[in-house]
Amino acid sequence: MTRIARPVNAELTNSLLARALFGRACIDCPEDVLDRVFAASTLRNYETGEYVVRRNMESANFQLVVSGELESSVTYASGHRHLFGFLRQGDSSGVAFLVSGGKHLFDHIARVNTTLLLTPNSALLKEMQGQPALCLSLLRQLSTRTEVKYAQVTLDPSVPLATRLAWAIQTLGRLHGHRRGDSIVLDMKLSQSDIADWLGVSRQHLNPHLKQLEKNGVISLGRASLIILDRSFRAYGTAAE
Repeated sequence: MTRIARPVNAELTNSLLARALFGRACIDCPEDVLDRVFAASTLRNYETGEYVVRRNMESANFQLVVSGELESSVTYASGHRHLFGFLRQGDSSGVAFLVSGGKHLFDHIARVNTTLLLTPNSALLKEMQGQPALCLSLLRQLSTRTEVKYAQVTLDPSVPLATRLAWAIQTLGRLHGHRRGDSIVLDMKLSQSDIADWLGVSRQHLNPHLKQLEKNGVISLGRASLIILDRSFRAYGTAAE
């Protein structure tokens, strides 16, 4: 007898996944607290290219990526985009504004169809009053993302581009890479323009440096992909000590 598979309830699936990811983000927090915060949250879907938040918009929610991918960037009046990073499944944003409020510093744009769990700041703040574990979990998330952004904006522009590129690739590998044998595969679409905008240089200026790394067997480039073949490099195949 042939059984006809019933369609999976996508909304229920996303809800269960969101609850699991929220629990992972707020590890060690009591389940009843997580349940109350989750009950106050909502799931929202965004299409590719849609703005989740815009720069200078008042921050009202803690955002957790359930599926998909966001970019954090600023596009200036000249049309130039400065890319500051990516948010992927399990990543969150908005922690910095929980206590003091404020306006978003970057645009958050869906790079693919994306689902977010949006938690009102007020719901988190209410539980944080008597939950040190929740506070510590959120602080850890803030610390990790702040470390990357500070490292990026304080990187001396006089440092050779080869060295800055090595830092960028290693950082992307640490945050978004998956081991495959001796290599690290970035499980995301990443164009040369993305890397150039992250480093604040033109694609034409960046391209020869990427090609040199590929020639030296450090990376493998695809149309919109990058694989790190040598995890220990610093720049142009120089091995880390």
